[in-house]
Amino acid sequence: MYGFVHADIYLNDWENFKKSISYKDYFTNIDTSALYHALWGRSRISQDEQSKQYYTVNGIDEIYLRHTVVQLPVQIQNCFYIDTGIVIGRKLTIKELF
Repeated sequence: MYGFVHADIYLNDWENFKKSISYKDYFTNIDTSALYHALWGRSRISQDEQSKQYYTVNGIDEIYLRHTVVQLPVQIQNCFYIDTGIVIGRKLTIKELF
């Protein structure tokens, strides 16, 4: 099973992430808002959140993310960062899923 998220997944469990997306905490609690992180986050790839431990996201095989431009596709556990910067004149990454 594949998941696609615009920016980041803050949680280490796919089912909890999907439930948390519906919480109405986007403006009131951005530190722990799954929706905020899904739209704007970069903490898993940048590891800038020292207190949060990121592991393989349970309940899904692979998750594909963009929003953070990388030189080459980057894999962190079962999360794949594939935004190689076509919008800023770099190359486009294509991944065929079976």
